[in-house]
Amino acid sequence: NYAPTPGEAYNSLRYIVTELTAGQLIRGLHHWGASLMIIVVVLHLMQVLIWGAYKKPREATWMVGCFLLLITLAFGLSGYLLPWDNRAYWGTVVTTQIAALPPGAGPYVLRLLGSDGGSIGAVTFARFYAAHVLLLPPLTMLLIVIHVYLVRRHGVTPIPQDANLPKKTFYPEQVFKDTVATFVWFAVLVTMAIAVRVPLGHVADPTDTSYIPRPEWYFLFLFQML
Repeated sequence: NYAPTPGEAYNSLRYIVTELTAGQLIRGLHHWGASLMIIVVVLHLMQVLIWGAYKKPREATWMVGCFLLLITLAFGLSGYLLPWDNRAYWGTVVTTQIAALPPGAGPYVLRLLGSDGGSIGAVTFARFYAAHVLLLPPLTMLLIVIHVYLVRRHGVTPIPQDANLPKKTFYPEQVFKDTVATFVWFAVLVTMAIAVRVPLGHVADPTDTSYIPRPEWYFLFLFQML
């Protein structure tokens, strides 16, 4: 039901959340799931850092995990424009301004984003949409396969007090723990999707220069830096 063009994206999304059965729920799962996914990845990265699981022989596992964090943020960044409301439009304007800052590389990054000259239009939208649904998903799956393979090859790093204990198999104890954790996390997600409505602002208006963009919390530090 979503129409991935600047002219139809906003109206199609409004139709989804107002007319389509469970459309508001699906959008809520998508919106809040993005935040919860980033929280999970960051918590996992902090756990790996604290336990020293980045040390030999697990350096490659650590680097693939860092790339997965960047890709998770790229999902949020590329999907931000797709509602094509004022919040999405002006937030992406700030994003492209940040992308233009690297000395020498700025103009090339802007051209890659389809925002040559600083304008946000059909080309920018098409490239963000293509990245969100065509490029990032297979890249994510490939890196997850590599990540899991490396974890299986080198094993999971134990916490220091368990280092000398006998090794345990993944099934059944760890499978049970993971299943319970996943269920609890998904219950939180469904509750948020039902209880907290995701706002849809006015359609994108490039002439509304008085609008003050507010990013998602995980990109707030970039906006403040700019």
